[in-house]
Amino acid sequence: MLIKYPKGIYLYYILQPGSDQGLWIIYLASRGFSLIHLGILESTFHITSFLMEIPTGAVADIWGRKTSRILGLFFYLISLMLLFLSTNYVFQLVGFVICAIGYNLESGAGEALLYDSFDMKAKETKYMSIAGKKNLYFSARALFLS
Repeated sequence: MLIKYPKGIYLYYILQPGSDQGLWIIYLASRGFSLIHLGILESTFHITSFLMEIPTGAVADIWGRKTSRILGLFFYLISLMLLFLSTNYVFQLVGFVICAIGYNLESGAGEALLYDSFDMKAKETKYMSIAGKKNLYFSARALFLS
């Protein structure tokens, strides 16, 4: 029997940026950045993510979840261009800050859109099932890549 899921569920799986953060460290190390620089870059990402969690949530609440996701993907693409094209450490820092902001814009809005994709009767069980499958996928991917 073929199960027909709402469109939001497919978009939820497709539009998941930020799951490749560990690969950036390997890439930048191969380009000659020291472990101290890499540690500062990674710390910058997490500090920015922590500080921007509430403001980016407000963006989703005020302008809408779809707008927040689109902005998140836009920020993420800008960060990818900066991280690939720049050789300057300052631009790498800016790229990690923009990546963290994009990740935060996308993360909460994506979860909320997924939850809203289900009808009221089955929200809890279906949401937990789909979110669990996503977490399993990313955990297995991280294990495979490490």
